[in-house]
Formats: sequence, structure tokens, C-alpha cells
Amino acid sequence: MRLHLRASASNKSVLFPASSLARSSPVSLMNASSSVSALAMCLSSLAVPSATNFPRARKSYLLNDALVLYDHIRHDFRGIGNEAGGSAGKMNIIEEGSKDRKLEFPFARLPPSEYRLTKGAAYPMVAAFRNMVVLDASGNATWQGGFKAVLRLWSEAASELVGETYNATKEIGRMPDQLGKNRKHWDNLHMKIQLRLLRAQLIAQRAKKG
Repeated sequence: MRLHLRASASNKSVLFPASSLARSSPVSLMNASSSVSALAMCLSSLAVPSATNFPRARKSYLLNDALVLYDHIRHDFRGIGNEAGGSAGKMNIIEEGSKDRKLEFPFARLPPSEYRLTKGAAYPMVAAFRNMVVLDASGNATWQGGFKAVLRLWSEAASELVGETYNATKEIGRMPDQLGKNRKHWDNLHMKIQLRLLRAQLIAQRAKKG
């Protein structure tokens, strides 16, 4: 059985296995629905290099995966920041639950946690992965190398993106909305991923020539 969550920005229903949401509280389900809508709007601004006039409807195929990525980013952020020597737990962009009410990650089905990254800070990080969106032979939007490649890229680039976000809290402001509405921050995160992909392409090209 699958449940439908409506993404108002794209007017599409997003399907999730009932088992992944059945254990969620009513508040969590409302938050999940708002996340779907916000990420749909985020995806509607994705730029695909091979298509200048990219139809919005085709991006709806990416929404399920984007929500899984969104959960991974929110779940991993604090731990990565702390491992790098920061104090992510003290930042205003970290949402804190409690031992009795842990915070959930229903899209990626990750274990509940006492901490997660706030929505406003997570959206620019998710949008940075628009560098991985391409058109397939049928003209549909897809992830370059598949969605596993996207999650692998997050794992590889996470410390860099977390560091950039931490620096942005010093320059832009410590509140989630300040980060989420700052175009420079969105662009900086986008460039981090773009440069990483370009370096990988150059290494692959050199390997072929060698």
C-alpha cells in the first residue's frame, strides 16, 4: 500500500510506502506534507544544462528521491559538523527534540534522532544537487549515474557543504530563514558541487588519455 502526499507546487501526488509513514505522528505527517510542497518548488527551479526550457512537470519524477536526500542531509548534518571540530548542536539551524519525542526522517526511513537540520538550512543544500540532474533519452529528468550516485556524492561532499553552511551562519545570520532566503548561499553551495563534478570529469578524461 502506498500513501499520496500532494506537492502543491507541481500539482503532483508523490507516492510513499505506507510503512514509511504509518509510524509517524500527525505533526510529523503535516511537516512531511509541507516538505513535499517546499521541495517541489525547489525542484521547479532546477536548471538542466542540456535543456534551456526544461518543462516543470518532468521534474516531478525527481521529487521522491529529493525527499530521501533531504532526510539524509537533515539527519547527517550535526554529526558531520561535530566530527569536523565544530559545535553544530549549538547552532540555531539545528532542531532539537527530546529523549521522549525524537525527530523523524520518514522519507529515507532513517532512525529517529534528537537532532536534525532545520528545513530552511536544508533546502539550499538539497538544491545544490541540481548539478546531478540530466535528461535521459526519452526527455525525462533523471539523476546522472542514478540516485545511488547522488547519495554517494552527498557522502563525499558533506563535510564541505556543512563547512560552507557553518561559515554562512557567521556571515549571513544564524537563523534558518536567513540562510534559506540568501541567494549567495544557494549559489555557493551549487558551486561546491559543480566544481567537484568538474574535477571528477577531468580526472576521468586524463585517465582515458593515459
